[in-house]
Formats: sequence, structure tokens, C-alpha cells
Amino acid sequence: VARAEAQALLAAAGVSNARTDLLPRLNLTGAILTSDALIGDPLSAGATFATGTPLISIPLFDWGARFARIRERDAQFDQALLQYHQTVTQAVAEASNALVALDQGRLRLASARRAEIAAETTARGSRAAFGAGIQSLPDRLRSEQQLIDANLTRVAAEAHAARAAISTYRAFGGGPSFETPLREVPSR
Repeated sequence: VARAEAQALLAAAGVSNARTDLLPRLNLTGAILTSDALIGDPLSAGATFATGTPLISIPLFDWGARFARIRERDAQFDQALLQYHQTVTQAVAEASNALVALDQGRLRLASARRAEIAAETTARGSRAAFGAGIQSLPDRLRSEQQLIDANLTRVAAEAHAARAAISTYRAFGGGPSFETPLREVPSR
């Protein structure tokens, strides 16, 4: 977003510079010359001369080229402004999606943790029932498999929530910049 903003500001400055080329320019140049005798009569008077030259430049013969330059810079500014708007819209959408994903990840993780607690309670009851001889081995193994599945679901939900948190952090400008090369870790 900052890069797109800088490009739009540069394009606006280009338009301003092109418009100032249409205005007449007044340049004043001058010189003051003083001379004195270093050798000889110390009482002789020195001479001082002053000159000034005004220079006025009016864009008469290249008026059309200057207007074309203004139109070109205006088009570049419009393009930079559209790029800026698109970048801002994309950044807002990315941030919004990241926040939604973060919220969904938290809800999914809470649900997975509740399901894991319920599966653990069922597995504990199934172990006790199998130990007492009221439940068959396939039923006990099925409850253990449900516990393992609930554990895997919780781990996947934690990974999803972590990815969503990282995406949110990055969407709001955090994280490393990958434009600079990463340092290589020396191998052992």
C-alpha cells in the first residue's frame, strides 16, 4: 500500500512539473566586477562594473508538445491512482479474509477440543466397561479410534488456527520482508 501511495504521489508531482512548464519563466543573471591596482599608485581609484541581464522564456513554439506532456502525465497519474485504489481494496479484502479465517480457526479449534474431551470421556468409559467385561473388544477399539481421530482433528485445527493467525499478522503489515535476501545458515 505504501509503495502504491508513493507511486501515486510521484505521478502527481510529475503532473505538477508538466503544468509549470506552460508558464513563462523569468531568469535574472548578473555580475559585479571590481578592479583595483595592486602595484603602483595606491591612491588611484579602482573601477566597479555591474551588469544585469533579464531572460524571459515563453513557451510559444513548443506549446503543443508541452500540452501533450501534461496529458501524458495526467494519464500516468490516473493509472497510478487506479493502482493505488486497487492495492488498498486488495489489502482491505486480504485483512478482512484473514480476520474471518482467524475467527473461524478459533471456533473450529474450540469445537475440536470439545470433541476430543468427549471422545476421551467415551474412551475412558469404554476401557472401564471392557475391564468389567460388559463391552466387547471391537467396541473398545472403536472408541479408541474415535479418540485418535479427535486428537488428529484437534491438531489439524491448531495448525489451521496458527496459519490464520500468521496470515492476519501479515495482512496488517507484520512479518519479514522477502525483498531482501535471507542470510544463509552455515552448514556444519
